Amino acid sequence: MDTYQETQLSILNTLIKQARKSLASKPAGSLQIRTNKNSYQYYYAKPDTEKITYIRKKKMSFIRSLAQKQYDQKFLAAAEILRKEIPASSKYCGRSGMHAFYQYLASVYENLSPARQELVTLYVMPDEMFIQSWLAAEYTGKPFSENAPEITTENGERVRSKSENMIADRLLRLGIAYR
Repeated sequence: MDTYQETQLSILNTLIKQARKSLASKPAGSLQIRTNKNSYQYYYAKPDTEKITYIRKKKMSFIRSLAQKQYDQKFLAAAEILRKEIPASSKYCGRSGMHAFYQYLASVYENLSPARQELVTLYVMPDEMFIQSWLAAEYTGKPFSENAPEITTENGERVRSKSENMIADRLLRLGIAYR
């Protein structure tokens, strides 16, 4: 087993522990979500019965708890599968393997309905969500000196050199987020 696989197993074991801890504190039953005129309605399905009751939005913490429970269950199932696959598969070796590892775990969240995605706290962010949160974080670049040349990118950003300009323009054309 290589270093990347050992790292993946360590991360995975930590995530499994977190999900199990979260799951232990969740209520019995499950959540059903229905759409009605561009809004969501939430229903509680009691365990071992067919009885379903409406949940008012003022009980949002209970709704979130039920949604999180179902996400935790799906996440744990995927994580257990991944934990068995990692040592036996070269698919999870190296840097590209780390990306495959995270993508597999992020797919649990991506496969949820948008209504459920709004309610859960996820363990692994999908790439696009991570990029958006990274770009949204406040960033202050190093100030320019008074006599520095004015070089701007295709995106209208001021950079320090022609090399930075070429790099920024290439990243922009490739659709890669940068600062």
